[in-house]
Amino acid sequence: MSSSHDRVIRQSAKGAALFTRLAHAIALRSGKPATFFIALAIIVVWALSGPIFGFNDTWQLVINTSTTIVTFLMVFVIQSSQNGDSAAMQIKLDELISKLEGARRTARSRGDGSGEAREAAAQF
Repeated sequence: MSSSHDRVIRQSAKGAALFTRLAHAIALRSGKPATFFIALAIIVVWALSGPIFGFNDTWQLVINTSTTIVTFLMVFVIQSSQNGDSAAMQIKLDELISKLEGARRTARSRGDGSGEAREAAAQF
């Protein structure tokens, strides 16, 4: 029983690491001007193809479905990026606080997931 449980945990960790690497790569590329212009070109091509398809329902459905799928997936990429940024910022703040003499350290020990934050930031 324990070996199958360990295997599931290892596979889950591999999947999480893969997602983190993929989300980070997508976040880096999606914020570039070239990505914007590619998206703009796709929309222009879609709009110009309207007369060819008679502006029918299927033609409209293509852009609606495409943008919905991209938006849905980008929510996860953006959230992952923000989680990594927040975790990295927390680690930096923790380090600064630990270097200050007389600083209160109660916030660091209240169990707010700082271990998880450190783990997430280490992946970035």
